[in-house]
Amino acid sequence: MTQSPTRETSYDAVIIGSGFGSLFFIEGFLKKRPKARLLVLERGHGHDHAWQLAQQRNSALDPQDKRRLAILAETTIPALRRIATARAVTRSRRCRSPSPDST
Repeated sequence: MTQSPTRETSYDAVIIGSGFGSLFFIEGFLKKRPKARLLVLERGHGHDHAWQLAQQRNSALDPQDKRRLAILAETTIPALRRIATARAVTRSRRCRSPSPDST
């Protein structure tokens, strides 16, 4: 059984990954909506700069994991765009005033 979202479990946006692109998006989003609730999801553990220098990478993900995430993004992002487009069309239909001929 799924629970309805409550104030504690609902967010205005969910950001996957905490890379530079995500941070730029978050900065712009919060400038427009300073009270927005954001959830940032990041896989793996945070590593300090010394670990990154020693490992010559900034993520503990192995290349196979990175490929799996890329495949997931390739399939998920177009689906999310289709959902957003469908919602925008639905909203625009709801906002239209009835035509004079429909009376």
